[in-house]
Amino acid sequence: MVTAPRRVAPPRATRAVALRLAGVGVIVAGALWWHAATHEDVPLPPEGASPEEVVGAYVAAINGRDRETLRALSTPATAEQSEVWVGTRIDDLTFLPRDDAASPGPEETSADVPVTFVIRHGDASMTEGETTGWTYLLVRDAATGRWLVQDQGQG
Repeated sequence: MVTAPRRVAPPRATRAVALRLAGVGVIVAGALWWHAATHEDVPLPPEGASPEEVVGAYVAAINGRDRETLRALSTPATAEQSEVWVGTRIDDLTFLPRDDAASPGPEETSADVPVTFVIRHGDASMTEGETTGWTYLLVRDAATGRWLVQDQGQG
């Protein structure tokens, strides 16, 4: 008499590992979908763009979760710091007037750009939903002449 081979169930530990791996796969797939669904490519402003245009693109890159543009508009020293802003939403960006002495000429190498904005889903040190005064410090890249964000803060 021939008997059929008996099926042996995999050990519980093997099933648990398989379920965990499947769960991780679902999480990774979801994260990739979320990134693709919420990521917006923000174009770089032209090389001759004003400091205000650069700040506008920088904030658009934050809102669009565009890390590549964010890094391209930052000095190498601040590129990593800039990525902290990804996931934050900055609304109602308003450029504050500068006096003529503060407006950079073609020979200037730095510029302050004072703004106000309303922050959403961001830094716990700022009150969400309230207008915040902020200043971006930009420096001119010696090689390209492009303005880059070097520092930022309240002020």
